[in-house]
Amino acid sequence: MLNNNRNDTANVGSGSEQRHMLHPLYIIYIIFQIIQSFLPLIILLIIRDTKWLKLSPLTIAIGAVLVVFALAMSYMEWKRFGYWLQEDRIIIRKGIFFRDEKTIYYSRIHSVNVQQKLIHRLLGLAQVAIETPGGGKKGDGSLPALSLRAANDISAMLRSRKQSMQKKQELEAGHVNERSDDELLMNEAPERRYVEHQDVNVPVVEMDTYAEETKEKQSVSGTDFSSNIVSSAHSDDASVKLTPVQLMQAAASSLNFGLALAFIAGIYSFANNVIELMLPAESVDEVLESSGAGVFRYGVIVITTIILLLLVAVWLLSIALYVLKYSGFTINKQAGQLYISYGLLEKKTFLINPKKVQAVIMKESLLRQPFGFCELQLQIVSTDKQEQLTLHPYIHRSKVALMLKQFVPQLSMPAGESLLKAPRRALINYIRVPLIFTLAVNIGMIAVFKWYGAWSLLLLPIVYIWRLACHKSAGLLLEEGQLTFRWRVINRVTCSIRRPQIMAMKTIGTAGQRRKKLISLSANAMGSSFAYHVKCMDEQHVQPIWRWYSRSNPAQH
Repeated sequence: MLNNNRNDTANVGSGSEQRHMLHPLYIIYIIFQIIQSFLPLIILLIIRDTKWLKLSPLTIAIGAVLVVFALAMSYMEWKRFGYWLQEDRIIIRKGIFFRDEKTIYYSRIHSVNVQQKLIHRLLGLAQVAIETPGGGKKGDGSLPALSLRAANDISAMLRSRKQSMQKKQELEAGHVNERSDDELLMNEAPERRYVEHQDVNVPVVEMDTYAEETKEKQSVSGTDFSSNIVSSAHSDDASVKLTPVQLMQAAASSLNFGLALAFIAGIYSFANNVIELMLPAESVDEVLESSGAGVFRYGVIVITTIILLLLVAVWLLSIALYVLKYSGFTINKQAGQLYISYGLLEKKTFLINPKKVQAVIMKESLLRQPFGFCELQLQIVSTDKQEQLTLHPYIHRSKVALMLKQFVPQLSMPAGESLLKAPRRALINYIRVPLIFTLAVNIGMIAVFKWYGAWSLLLLPIVYIWRLACHKSAGLLLEEGQLTFRWRVINRVTCSIRRPQIMAMKTIGTAGQRRKKLISLSANAMGSSFAYHVKCMDEQHVQPIWRWYSRSNPAQH
């Protein structure tokens, strides 16, 4: 770890016209990024052919010129990068040949995140990412290389000025008392909200009583999060840290094959060249010819063994990647703000206002659901509309209510038994198309592989059980201004969202489904490209929800 004590942002909170620069190690950071982008190519060239390492004087000279040019351009980029922290905005200017200037008003900032990639951690730096609701994929503004202390100072300053500007605008607008009940629930001060909505929030009690309640909450032990909650003297503050045991349990039960397969796909071309170098195709052909019919005789066993070994390898890889991603997971709530940080090699820190949370999502994987564990996520307004922020990666279902009361009190997660289930007559709509498709695959497999293809018939009961589980998982509930969806693809997912955060809602149903009085319902939240949906619910359960959302019948409110 390289250390540099130079103060790259002196007096960040003062002087609206003072120009600030990035840390000087930003020059080295750019060089590292260049090397990182070419690293796979360099390794591939070394493995495939080492003759190119015997460099001629001309090649060395060209390489030296390129290095000097890269250093010069990196220095110029660092020199031209500046930012100004003014009274009501931050201005970022950069660019060598083309000037790029961004102005971000503090009142428009949605979140300010401090991140440390591996290169940052090696150099002792951090990146500040500033996001607004209308930002691009990489955010509206980024300060890519600051000292960690300066990054934290700027993050705190931006947060403070954002809150001040928002309060000032609310006072000037004079519309505080004209908001609807749902908006009051989302935007009022925490103290008042706790008093008026004690049924969904932490009750307001005397300090001595609260201390006793906090002690009782902390007495719960085991592998769930409750044993790690630390509450301060202020009833609104709390802290949770994922223990090493919880981290390993979460990693082993995550079944994050997608993450592992993405990693494998990334190194596929590299591994393919290595295999060709170490084991030419001619050698493989010789082995196949010498083994003759024996290969096909034991083909099923060999293929099955390879598949099982591959699944084990992918599972172990997913565990390793999960540990690297969520190591050191900590969430703190201080002064009404959530601080979430995690990561071993690439450390990420998120700062969000819980009032701005759009929805809370509970995911129960196939391995976790039988033991009552799940993952809690938050849907937030982010530049990455595919992103859902993890509130807790591994928590027992019975402790979800306490977790939400501590950190996101305006939302709750109802018990599964209270949800309205999909009717029995909807089962055929869940299983019909998948079974027909599976049967077509069976016919094709048998036609091509004869009786060996009959093994594919085992897919029929598997598909039926899967779709039956999807039908049993489907549910809806409208309660106290909150709409809850539950559905299953592979994992069971439950999502709760309040009406002000629903950007669009639609009902879908074919003619046949409507004759059976079945309707599918979906809703979109702000800042998300995903639709929360449930398929083929009873029409009499969906209609009150539609009227509640469209406000077409006030008597139903």
